Amino acid sequence: MKVYKTLDRRAALQGADFVTTQLRVGQLKAREKDERIPLSHGYLGQETNGAGGLFKGLRTIPVIFDIVKDVQEICPDAWIINFTNPGGHGHRGGLSPHQFQTLYWRVQHSYRHEDVHHRRAAAEPER
Repeated sequence: MKVYKTLDRRAALQGADFVTTQLRVGQLKAREKDERIPLSHGYLGQETNGAGGLFKGLRTIPVIFDIVKDVQEICPDAWIINFTNPGGHGHRGGLSPHQFQTLYWRVQHSYRHEDVHHRRAAAEPER
């Protein structure tokens, strides 16, 4: 395995088999706002859910879409491994994992040692 360091994303994608993403648009200053503004109004303040997650998603999803577009153009057989929160917002933003090779994980939803993820998914309204 060869690892290269560059700030040129398109150059980095040349010949890539795997692409990992972990980014924070706005860096920690933005995270601080994402968490403190909702909290100051009595709402959940974190980067994956609630208003803070929405704010982060609105900044992050366009960048992830740009990366996916470049991967599809430059290295279409590469697998994308996304470590960027909020992880599920790309799908909700209209990005289908069937459009490209992707690897993701989910938190186990269990009750009394039984996986209940299928129940949660069935309870969500159609989109």
